[in-house]
Amino acid sequence: MKNNLKMGISIGGPTIIMIFVVLCMTTLGTLSLVTANADLKLTQKTVDSTTAYYAADNKGEQFLSQLDSILKQDIAPLSQNGPASNPPGITANQASAVELIGKIPGTTAVKNSNGSLSITHIIKISDAQKLLIEISASSANLANPSRSASPSTSSIEASSAVSKRYTINTWKVVNNDYWRYENYETPYQDAIPQNE
Repeated sequence: MKNNLKMGISIGGPTIIMIFVVLCMTTLGTLSLVTANADLKLTQKTVDSTTAYYAADNKGEQFLSQLDSILKQDIAPLSQNGPASNPPGITANQASAVELIGKIPGTTAVKNSNGSLSITHIIKISDAQKLLIEISASSANLANPSRSASPSTSSIEASSAVSKRYTINTWKVVNNDYWRYENYETPYQDAIPQNE
């Protein structure tokens, strides 16, 4: 008796492995695409946020330039009637500085009891954030804003005298509104309802 053994090509095992490999590659490709898309959106938000911040920062520097030019010039009296018409305790230079600084959009200037000015400037970055700049200007520099260094002073002392015209107390990004827990609180009932 002869046994005829026929060897055929088995296609079941390799087909199952090939289907499994194709499914794995499709899944990994889809996950890679979703991740790349999410990274692209996050990168675009970061670019927009950074661009908006530096635009606001640039406006802040322009504000400092305006403020510096106001504080260093000879400021005329607030009114033509002379110093007697200025508010009590405010010199003509201080009154005029408060008026000129107050005309800059987004700026408030307040005279403190010690004679210095507190200046606040707000620049919108986005709907949710703003750049807050708080500056104090000393009363000595407001009384004589055009003071210059004498010829005998060194350039370091002269630049020091100019840099003390005002002090930047705050330069930071703040939120327009604070997160409130009550707005996101979900009602939770601890009692188990009883059927009667």
